[in-house]
Amino acid sequence: MEETKQKLVDYDIMLESHKKSVEELVGIISTSSISGHFKEVADYKRKLANIWQIVTVASFLLTILFGFYAFIWGNHGDWPRLIARFVVTIALGSLTAYSAKQAAYNEAEERKNRKMEVELKTLNPYLASFSPEDQIKLKQQLFPHIFGKEEVAVSQEPTPTSNTNPDLVNVPLNTTLLTQALQVLIEFAKNTKTQ
Repeated sequence: MEETKQKLVDYDIMLESHKKSVEELVGIISTSSISGHFKEVADYKRKLANIWQIVTVASFLLTILFGFYAFIWGNHGDWPRLIARFVVTIALGSLTAYSAKQAAYNEAEERKNRKMEVELKTLNPYLASFSPEDQIKLKQQLFPHIFGKEEVAVSQEPTPTSNTNPDLVNVPLNTTLLTQALQVLIEFAKNTKTQ
């Protein structure tokens, strides 16, 4: 009977050590899978950034070519056509600015996800030198900072194309002045057409 109790204690010790090994392995696997997710997102954002960069360059070149054609080579002095060409050039410039902003956003998202991937992949090797109790304490302290910091950082981070001058943000838009300017341009175009 004593021998059976001793075997039972030995089996419990052996099962407990196997349980700890499995828990460590599962922890490593889950950390790897989470970091793998960040890698996938970073790779996807890199592809999107590349696409938006190509769109930016293409729209920039198209804007330059159309501007050259519309204002230098194809200028016939017809004011309504000149205004229409100006509007199209502005639209192409807006496409260029939008695509550049999207490229910058996707590059920032890629960097953020790459950083998270590296942090998660290096976490377990870094913690391996500590005792298991210290590892648990450190993980409890680190995980809220690792997983909670990015949302705050992204919401407080100004975008590369955002206006950081507070004086210009609060300038009211004078729509009556814009309307009068457009009316003057239309009248001028009508007068030059009738002459």
